[in-house]
Formats: sequence, structure tokens, C-alpha cells
Amino acid sequence: MPFDLRSTEKLLEGLVVLFYVAIGLALLATLMGSPGWGFLFLLLGAAGLVARTGLEIQQRQPSRPSQSPPPPPTARFAPRAAPSGPSRSTPRGRSSVG
Repeated sequence: MPFDLRSTEKLLEGLVVLFYVAIGLALLATLMGSPGWGFLFLLLGAAGLVARTGLEIQQRQPSRPSQSPPPPPTARFAPRAAPSGPSRSTPRGRSSVG
């Protein structure tokens, strides 16, 4: 489902502001002696960054058909032909019998 580009851009800008404010608050809270609140603000900023990235990816994805045909095999992954000639599983000059 495509989003409205105008509202999505404002939301993305808001998420960027949320990220920087949360990181700043985490730094201040930790320096003031409250590592628990600092960690909470770090998590809040990280969630904002993840949400922003997810929305950007969702916005930029082109619509693809539901099923596409598989790509043709390349020479690199094509099956190899069986080698012709005698097998070299035993060294020459030695017999495997005996």
C-alpha cells in the first residue's frame, strides 16, 4: 500500500528529530547519573531510527509482479559434464587388488 508522499516526508523528518532529541537526552541523563533513563532514551532513539529506515524502504520499493519467472542458469552454475577417460581414484603403477 503506497503512502502519501507529502505526509510521509513530514513523518520522516519528525523521526529524525526524535532520534537526535532522544540521543541528546540519553547523553544528558547518563552524565547526570541516571543510566537507566539514558538507556531508555537510547532505545527510544533507536526505535525512531528503525521506523524511519523501514518507512524509507517501503516508500522506495517499486511494485513487483507477484511471481516472476526464475532467472536462466548461467555457465557458472550449470551442471558439469562427466569427465571422459579413465578414473584417477588410484595412483598409476599401483594395483587396487591385493
